[in-house]
Amino acid sequence: MIQAMRAMLERRVALLRDDERGTTLTEFVMTLPIFITVFIAIGQLGAAGRSSTEAWGTAYRQLWYEAIPVSQADQVVNAGDPGQVHVHPTPAGAHALLKVNQQPPVNDYTMLAPRVRLQETQTYGGLASAGTFGESNARTAPSAAHFNFAGTGSHRTGSASGIIGESDFAHDMVNDAPSRGNFQLGAGQGPAGALGHGFGLRAVLGAGNRYGTAVALIEDDMEIMGWSLPMKVYFNTLVAPAPVQGDGASTAISRLSLGAHEPYGELLGIASEQPLPGPGAPSVPELD
Repeated sequence: MIQAMRAMLERRVALLRDDERGTTLTEFVMTLPIFITVFIAIGQLGAAGRSSTEAWGTAYRQLWYEAIPVSQADQVVNAGDPGQVHVHPTPAGAHALLKVNQQPPVNDYTMLAPRVRLQETQTYGGLASAGTFGESNARTAPSAAHFNFAGTGSHRTGSASGIIGESDFAHDMVNDAPSRGNFQLGAGQGPAGALGHGFGLRAVLGAGNRYGTAVALIEDDMEIMGWSLPMKVYFNTLVAPAPVQGDGASTAISRLSLGAHEPYGELLGIASEQPLPGPGAPSVPELD
């Protein structure tokens, strides 16, 4: 009896062992969660990539929305307007410093990021305190210290006097450091006024100078497989100049500047009334 039952069970087991019906379904059920996970991951990664691309595009557009108006020639220059930080080296440098502190430089090399931040801080600090000469001096300092080219030390300075000497006319023309009193609002438009002596916006008007940087920062969170990952996109660029437009504008600025200094006014023969071309163009006033 027992042997008969054992033989029957052995036959049943052999039949089940050799029966392959349903094996495909079993394998499908086992691998289905894996396939579903892979498909969801692909979709999530695609969505994350799209979000990243959109953030980069938004930041890039925002950067140019900030930068382009700065260099528009039809902008009425007004150093007293707090929104026009780029026409004055002091607020432009302070604005750039603020942005560097809000978004420190990021670099794949951990040891390099603090050095870049220090360099950026020194550069914009030099701009705020000493104008273009201070900015260029701080920007070139690391290269000068690294390469140490012989005989070039005297050619790099943060003071305009080290390059152009003490000529009042030369300083009026090219020195935009706040310490010279440039960019301070003054009265009058003649040789004794603000424009003639460089105490107004002549450097901005004559050379189209603009200072500092335009920046764009986009912060967002990406959702990947239920996890929230922070994303930050940052762009910055130096602002472009805005060249003088209009007939006689550059000539008027040059003549008024020369006329403010008696030797130049007399030597170049511009002490007499000389109308400038173009409708509404100013004329050089007479000098005593």
